[in-house]
Parts: sequence; structure tokens; C-alpha cells
Amino acid sequence: SSAPSSWVWTVYPHFDLAHIDNVEVVLAGVEDIRKVKRLCEEKGYSGFSLKNGKAFVKYTGDRIFQISDLQIASQDDLVVFYALGPHRELTWMSVQNYDFPAQHGEKSVNLADIDAIVRKVDPDAGRSESIEWVERYAERNGYAGFSMNGGMAYLKKSNTPFSTANLQPAYYPVTFYFSDAATPLPNAEVFVSPTLPLRQGCAATGGDCRLSKCCANAHDFCFEQDSDNTHT
Repeated sequence: SSAPSSWVWTVYPHFDLAHIDNVEVVLAGVEDIRKVKRLCEEKGYSGFSLKNGKAFVKYTGDRIFQISDLQIASQDDLVVFYALGPHRELTWMSVQNYDFPAQHGEKSVNLADIDAIVRKVDPDAGRSESIEWVERYAERNGYAGFSMNGGMAYLKKSNTPFSTANLQPAYYPVTFYFSDAATPLPNAEVFVSPTLPLRQGCAATGGDCRLSKCCANAHDFCFEQDSDNTHT
């Protein structure tokens, strides 16, 4: 049967679904991607790996494709996996000048190395594509998030469910990336506005931004509070 019309495509450079058998192998270059996508949509396939001029079409059966199914490719494997499924499970956010203290399992990644890997697949790729690669890696391997500092990404694991309350002010240039799988503070929605300028009318640090929808300090948190909740 065909895939639901609400399903979307997500691209994972340098990841593969190699342990899943191919249901079809199609000769395909970059210009044929749309044709292979239509094939998957019409037959309800899970997606395809694009490598060496061929599309290796995959089907995970009744179980919908999950990010955890992906396997990272070897250094020289120029593969891209195109996944068809419900809208991506996670949305990533970032906040400047806050960090998450490492508890265990910290892994460092040189962004220059990731740039080189991504550009082998897409010569026009920039740093944003490299950051997306790290996000996919974090999702696949269960990291709570990662810190970006000095051209390095430091992936962090947590012994307990990660919450935005665990973030601490940093006195060095750093940006912490985390997904919406993070546990929010009780009765409050975190509003991260690292790019907003200081301006009158925005909420102070830790204040209620329910009306203003912005933070006065571009490097801090404010909170969209319930009307009956007082945040201190």
C-alpha cells in the first residue's frame, strides 16, 4: 500500500540502513532522486540508500522506520539515506552561553572532519549541514545534546532524563544544542531567544514572557508561565 500523504522525507548523509535487505535496486544518480522517492511513496517503502549511482530501496515492514535503525557509515563510504516516515521525531534548539556538565560518555567531534565527510556527499554543503550530521549522530546514539566550542562538538550523555533545568551559565563562548526530547521545567515552556537583541518590553532573566514572547537578555532563559504559576 502507498505511504500516508502526511509522511515526509528526511535526509541522513553518511548514515545507512545496511542491515535491512534491499527490496529493489534502481540505477539512480542525483537527478533521479525524485523518481525513486515516488517509487517509495507509491509502494509504502521506508526509504533508500543512494550510493555509487544506485538507489538501494529498503522496507522495514509493519514497523515504521526509526532513527535508531540507522548505522553510521565508514569514513570512505559516500552514502546518503533518504527516509520516508512521519515528521521527524525530534526538533533541535540551541542556546548560547549555557552548557550541560558532562556526566559520562562524552565524545568530542572535530567539525572540520565532519565538514569533509559531508562535502564528499554534497560539495555545496556548509557548516549547518555538519551540525545536522551531529544532531543525527546524537539521536542515533542516545546523547542528551552537544556543546559547540572552538570548532569542536562535545556530545553529552545524561544519567537521568535530561531537562533544560540542568543547563548552567558558561563563562566561555559555547552554544549548547538539545532536542525537544528534553524534559521542560514544570508548568513552564522554555523560550530560548539567543539571537534577539536587548529591547524594552522583553522579559527579564527568569521572567514571564507569555505576553512579550521574547527575552531581554539574549544569552539567558525566560519562561512562558501559566497564569496561576509564579516562577522564582
